[in-house]
Amino acid sequence: MAKQYKVLVNTGKAENNKAIDVQQHAGDKGQPVRIKAQAGTKYQLQELGKDKGKNTAPDYVRAKRNGKNLEITFEDGISPDLIIEDYYDEMPAGYNGVIGQAENGSFYEYIPEDPNPKGLIPELADGVQPTSVALGGTEVSPAGAAVGVLAFPLLAPLGLLGGAAALAAADNSGTTFSTSGGDLSSNSDSGSSNTDNITKQKTDLELTGKGEPNSTVDVVVKDANGKIVYEGKATTDANGNYSYKVPGPLDDGTYTPYMNGNQGTPFTIDTQTSVDITNGGKAGTQDPISGTAEPGATVVLKDKDGNVIGTTTADASGNWSITPKAPLPAGTITATATDAAGNTANDTANNANTSSLTALSIDPITGDNILTAKEQGETSITVTGQVTGKFAAGDEVTLTVGTSIVKATVGDDGSYVASVPVSAFKADKDLKIEASVKGTGGDTATAAQSYTLEATDTPVKTALAIDPITEDNIIGVSETGGDIAVTGKVTGKYAAGDEVTLTVNGKTYKGTAAADGSFSIEVPATELLADSDTTVDGSVTGKGGTTATAVQNYGIDPNVPPVDPSNPVTPPTLKTAISLDPVTGDNLLGSADLAKTSTTLTGKVTGTFAAGDTVTLTLNGKDVTAKVDAQGAFSVSVPTADLQNDPDTKIEASVTGTGGSYANAAQEYVVDSGTTPSKTALTIDPVTTDNIINASEAGQTTIPVTGKVSGAYKAGDTVTLTINGKPYTATVAADGSFSKDVPTADLLADKDSTIEGTVTGTGGTPAAAVQNYGVDTTPSYPDPNILPNTGTKTAISLDAITGDNVLAANESGNINVTGKVSGAFAVGDTVTLIVNGKAVTGKVLDTAGNFSIAVPAADLLADKDSKIEAQVTGTNGDTATAAQDYIVEANPAAPTQTALSIDPITGDNFVGATEKTGNINVTGKVSGKFAVGDTVILDVNGKTYTGKVLDAAGSYSISVPAADIAADNDSTITGSVTGTGGTKADALQNYAVDKADTPVNPNTPGFDDPYNPPNTGDTLAISLKPVTGDNIVTTAEGASTITLSGKVSGAFAAGDT
Repeated sequence: MAKQYKVLVNTGKAENNKAIDVQQHAGDKGQPVRIKAQAGTKYQLQELGKDKGKNTAPDYVRAKRNGKNLEITFEDGISPDLIIEDYYDEMPAGYNGVIGQAENGSFYEYIPEDPNPKGLIPELADGVQPTSVALGGTEVSPAGAAVGVLAFPLLAPLGLLGGAAALAAADNSGTTFSTSGGDLSSNSDSGSSNTDNITKQKTDLELTGKGEPNSTVDVVVKDANGKIVYEGKATTDANGNYSYKVPGPLDDGTYTPYMNGNQGTPFTIDTQTSVDITNGGKAGTQDPISGTAEPGATVVLKDKDGNVIGTTTADASGNWSITPKAPLPAGTITATATDAAGNTANDTANNANTSSLTALSIDPITGDNILTAKEQGETSITVTGQVTGKFAAGDEVTLTVGTSIVKATVGDDGSYVASVPVSAFKADKDLKIEASVKGTGGDTATAAQSYTLEATDTPVKTALAIDPITEDNIIGVSETGGDIAVTGKVTGKYAAGDEVTLTVNGKTYKGTAAADGSFSIEVPATELLADSDTTVDGSVTGKGGTTATAVQNYGIDPNVPPVDPSNPVTPPTLKTAISLDPVTGDNLLGSADLAKTSTTLTGKVTGTFAAGDTVTLTLNGKDVTAKVDAQGAFSVSVPTADLQNDPDTKIEASVTGTGGSYANAAQEYVVDSGTTPSKTALTIDPVTTDNIINASEAGQTTIPVTGKVSGAYKAGDTVTLTINGKPYTATVAADGSFSKDVPTADLLADKDSTIEGTVTGTGGTPAAAVQNYGVDTTPSYPDPNILPNTGTKTAISLDAITGDNVLAANESGNINVTGKVSGAFAVGDTVTLIVNGKAVTGKVLDTAGNFSIAVPAADLLADKDSKIEAQVTGTNGDTATAAQDYIVEANPAAPTQTALSIDPITGDNFVGATEKTGNINVTGKVSGKFAVGDTVILDVNGKTYTGKVLDAAGSYSISVPAADIAADNDSTITGSVTGTGGTKADALQNYAVDKADTPVNPNTPGFDDPYNPPNTGDTLAISLKPVTGDNIVTTAEGASTITLSGKVSGAFAAGDT
């Protein structure tokens, strides 16, 4: 049965005196009694029922100074049972206020066994191990007035023999001698003072003490649970001194020696310590460097050259921080921790890269971070979490709850599970569980989770949890722009609308809790990248509840460029772009795909780059690299197991294009092991042909965003695209394709140049995809696409390159690029072609507008977007532009890619008055890899028109309303097709619309506009005879004057004009 103690607080004024009950092991249960110190007060300790009900003082207690407080631990306790707060501020220097009543009725102070001033309660040093003290010293009154004058008289003359730490005894001759239960000798004490009863020695421990001279004494050593770990005999010398050795080995822990039943001074064996640098600072700055270590350990920090940056002591929670006195040199910094037992540990960090290779998270404790009364009645609680980034199965996660440490092993998927005693949660003063892991191949990652303790099963307190930042808790290369939604949940006592505050990089972001407690707060990715400790701090004050806090640590992919914390900005306009092809063609890893040992990943770099540039792909916490060829294509084989085990099933890619810029991309995929798809996958195609919005495309009103849904879905499912914070929806066709015209202004304004897409497939699952793109509106060469759209008088078209838009990879010499100018022009007008950034010119050859220009095959092969642009300014006309996409194949006879061309509109690329009504058949050809029945998509005037490939020659014909062709604001038809077994191909065709031939507007009467007459009325009619009789003007007829004739009928008069 636990013993009961009482503290009599005697202030000298009866009306202010108190009697306070303390239960044995109250501190071990996390419920110590706290008393506010008052100057000159005496604190009399009583053990209830002792000495036949006299309630005399405990034989001994353990005293420790902790900051300003005095901590008292009763028999067998580990944690303090009584805390007298501010004792060392309130009490006069040298004043001992802790007393007890002996069996003879007198009162004495508690003093140490060895009459050493450093062991006296008033002289205790802050933070040292608890000191065992017993009744002795000067006799005092319970109110504090001294009676005697002796400095350290012992109680033996009073016959007070018991289990005290400092006792006197007499032999049969009446000679008085001192006895003690023993303590750790200075030979074995490895602590800094050799007298602090702590050692890193596990074997041959030497203990010493005093007993009856020239006698044999029984010695025993017990562990913290009272189990005997050593039992033997020792012989005293003529002065009563004895010593003995405990062979061991003994485990780390606290032990207590006994001699003839008398308890000695407890000592601690501590053979290990730890240190981690969690924030290595930043080279060239005086940013703080921080980490964790064993509480009380001394931490010395050195730079790459071995120079000491600073020294500090880890606080009671194990945290430490050092601010350099001068800017740090770039390189490896080293932290060395030395604990009280003399153990040392080292850790290193590189201050040149603040990114994290490993990330760690702890799931909310008990699911909601609240331990109800029922849950507190359990023996243990299961704690789970996840390690991501770079790690290996078998890595060890260390969980710290108060003074308890629990280890957990990381599984193949990064998850870990640990059973933590409920008593540890209840005893933890800061109600926070901390964790750390050193990822194999990565670095040290930390995490924490705060929780609350409820007295009942109905919560009256508030708790807060923050979810991992991003799906895998690591900010990857494709997540560095725009905002990241930081989510979490408020639980316990709260109300909808309660305000949650997040602090990132020293700035606050606020959001409100929903009815279910969830919240989502947008935080700029650049601020998360710039945060010095990569930690989001959160707080909320629940309505009717309490204030709750939470933290979420996260990692940063080392491939992410560093961000200046003082000036985090969005990356500049991209001149290089990268795209990843769908994994396995449809972003769906089915059973057949999973059976393969490896999977090939492909993609393309566009814009400004050079052959040989390195692409870095990250999946499952691993980096693989690939080289870019002259066309920007890259390919790399990766283990299928890594695709299967990647926690966020997302591949991220990055590249820095030579002469260009940093660019990134991502491709999400789905693992579906069944033979029949049960999950849904989503793919978004590159934006524009080369995934870079150039100056001409930036001038368009809209740009079609296309893609495909695969796996489990149905026609009619809705794809939602988020661009510049706005949602755009598209409907899925039967073959899974979708297309949505998106305002170009939103694509240009999007902060991270990334399209996010989602879909929930009917009969499947939610799926997501992203497509990064580049923006380069400042081309370095004379690009005709920066000129105005094809005008109203002149038009130009380009024939398919090599007849089918398929170019052999081994082509050499020159290739003739042909086309035609129509509308207003003259023989000899200059046509300019742009190929591989170079201008090649030629002349209009004849009155039919034909031209043929020799272009080096090497330039066609090297052109990064595989597109020829053309321009012409027609004599007496205006400027017209055109473009033709093509593909490059290693073996054109067995193509792997798809190409598309659109024929000139209306045959001459000129829409006249008589062609502005009804429908116009837009024709063209698919070449390369395709199949009859493939769908061609045309975008005209913001509307989509589709048709099928009609024959093996690749021909198609799609009927488009002439009104839409005439009304299209950029006079450009954009086309796309995804060839069966091939690739997605794009094409465009510019054309001209003669505005002078604008049809009659029936809603605008008026005779002042010859091109806007009123409709024919009910009483008057007019007709024109065919021109030249057959409506054909021959060359001969064109050289003379032609008479136009007609007839007016109905109500008119001679002379009418």
